[in-house]
Amino acid sequence: MLWDSKSLSCYGNGETDNSHIPEVLDGCDWIVEPEKPGQFAGTIKCVFNYPDRVSKNGLKAREKCKREYGWDAVKKGLVKVFEKFETKNM
Repeated sequence: MLWDSKSLSCYGNGETDNSHIPEVLDGCDWIVEPEKPGQFAGTIKCVFNYPDRVSKNGLKAREKCKREYGWDAVKKGLVKVFEKFETKNM
């Protein structure tokens, strides 16, 4: 996938500098800096010239999302929160 961090900043708090998209996609995608059309064009050329890399990045992104943001990861995080809460209230 190809993302313009400025376009995706609306998922955070509306400011490109505070977007967490680069961290989420780290190693799995191409991040294009806002207001850099040359970088955008170069990245699109790369996408079309290296379809195997696109497939590889897609698989990496899927595995990373499942591992870090899937229900199993959410469950582990929630269990830790409830365990801390339970310990404080005993």
